[in-house]
Order: sequence, then C-alpha cells, then structure tokens
Amino acid sequence: MSWNQWPEPERSRRPSVHKLSQEQAAPILKGLTSAIQKSMVLMELHHAMRFARGRFYLERTPDYLVRMEKEVVARITPLSDPSGVLLLESGRGHRWYTIKQGKPVTISRTLTQQGAEIFYGLGALDAKLREDLKLNFKNHREIDRDNNEFRYRETGEVCSVQEALYYYFGLLVDVIAEPSDWYAYRRHPVIVEISDDELAILVRFSAESLDGSSFGGTCLYLFREDEWYVYKIRPNQSSTISSALLWLEKRKWQGW
Repeated sequence: MSWNQWPEPERSRRPSVHKLSQEQAAPILKGLTSAIQKSMVLMELHHAMRFARGRFYLERTPDYLVRMEKEVVARITPLSDPSGVLLLESGRGHRWYTIKQGKPVTISRTLTQQGAEIFYGLGALDAKLREDLKLNFKNHREIDRDNNEFRYRETGEVCSVQEALYYYFGLLVDVIAEPSDWYAYRRHPVIVEISDDELAILVRFSAESLDGSSFGGTCLYLFREDEWYVYKIRPNQSSTISSALLWLEKRKWQGW
C-alpha cells in the first residue's frame, strides 16, 4: 500500500497497561531494536527504541546535521488485556492514534516493513535502500530524467519524488524527510520545477480534505553552502523557483 493511500489512523482509547519488569521488557526491547535496524530510513533518521515508565518509545535523536530536539515518534504499550499483546501508536503531545495491535513479532514486522511509510511516507525509498544493502551498493542506481519525471534505467519503473531526490539529486534522507509535518497529514509531493543547474527543486505538496477540497504547500530544496536545505515557501511566493529565491533572500533564508 502506498503512503498516500494509508488509512487515517483511529484515535485510540486509553490502554490498560501491563507493567513489565526490566527483565521481562529486555527481550521485547531487543526485538523492537532489531526491527528498527532493518529499516534503512529509520536508521538514517537516527531512530532508537527505549523502555521507560512501562512503555517502549521510538525516538528520533538529533545528529550534527539536523537542528532538532529529540522527538518521540511512536510508543508501544504492553497490554494487560489481551495478555502478551502490544499496542503500537503514533502521535504528538497528548494525542495518540492506533497503528497496530498484536504480538511482539507482529509489531516488529510492522516497524521493519512499514515503519518508514507510516511515520514519514518513505516506504518506497526504504524498500530500495534495503535492497541496496542486500546488493552491497548505495546511491548508484542509474536514473533517466524526462522533464520532471524520473525512471530507473534498468527497469523503466517510475521513481517516487523521494527516490528521485535521493538517487538522482543526491539529497540525504534527513532532508528528504522534511517537511515531516506535511507528510504526517499525507500531503503528496510532486516536482513542479527544476533549475537548469539542478541545484534547486520546487516541490508542491497536496492532499484532499474530507469534503473533496484540496490543500497543500510548496517547498524548495536548495543546494547552498555545500549542502542541501529544504525551505517552506509562502503560497503567494511559490509559483516559480525564482520567486521563491527572491522571497527567501529578503527573509535572510528563513522559510515560511
């Protein structure tokens, strides 16, 4: 199932927590950690699992390239009823939504196979990165460009926007995963303009509301000062790369 088809998560009721000892939690934590390590996107985004206050927490930790605080991405609750079952939820603050409920092996499989898709909309890229690992190569896939469409040369398969950003333009996963809040609301990215030197990429994100109306926003991925950045652009300044650059320069490179 592709990211933009992922169903809206249900608001979860307060779970009945089964309190585990450190000894009981240890093998579960080991299995969940192993699952995270099998998702290349989650590892590239510096995710780790820890056990605290009776729950397991999936956290994204900052690195020297990313200006962010440690963030709780998901939590996993051992349930007292049914016994031996874990509840996987995602959310922010005090709002948590059910993703999956099942035995530890089921939750581990969900994190391995679907975690990058659930949390960042990067499932297709994650699958390719895991395939790269098995083939013992990275970032060497040959891509053909036809205007703003990209295809794998060997198979003719169309690349997702995120795959094109990674394999063709060479952006890091840290940059591609932004804007994470837009991905959380299932906004679908489309490349609308690429500069002649291929160092600026204008990407429009859109989604449909329940009443059928569309909403979204625009980001500029820009290579400057020897690295890639991503900037949210104010809607009335986002029609072209030129207008976005002029607006950013006036704002001293502070996005919307």
